Amino acid sequence: MPMKLHQKILALVLACAMVLSMTVLAAETDGAQEEAGLPTDVAADAWYAEAVAFVQENGCMNGYADGTFAPDRTVTRGHLFQTLYQMQGSPAVEASTFTDVAADAWYADAAAWAQDKDLATGTTFRADTAV
Repeated sequence: MPMKLHQKILALVLACAMVLSMTVLAAETDGAQEEAGLPTDVAADAWYAEAVAFVQENGCMNGYADGTFAPDRTVTRGHLFQTLYQMQGSPAVEASTFTDVAADAWYADAAAWAQDKDLATGTTFRADTAV
């Protein structure tokens, strides 16, 4: 076989091997994210992936109903107090007296807990205010 033809075949084989290895690597990465139970927007190799897995496994944070965690989203008072409330085991609470907390708000129990513990005071909770 002439040398140039041999080099072309070798180059073609190496190119195919590289494409195949990238496909396998991408499949392994997707599998690692699913295997780790990570939200859809947290890559398994993200610097914070281990922390996300920890807070979810320990019931501190749940993420959103659509399967995301939104790691780039601004943290609000609602998020902060919901996290602290869940870290305390989500104890039973009486409804808060905050005028801006609906009884069916996702953070209603956390707001009541924060009020009971004197962590949040006043007449309004301001759940959407950034911290």
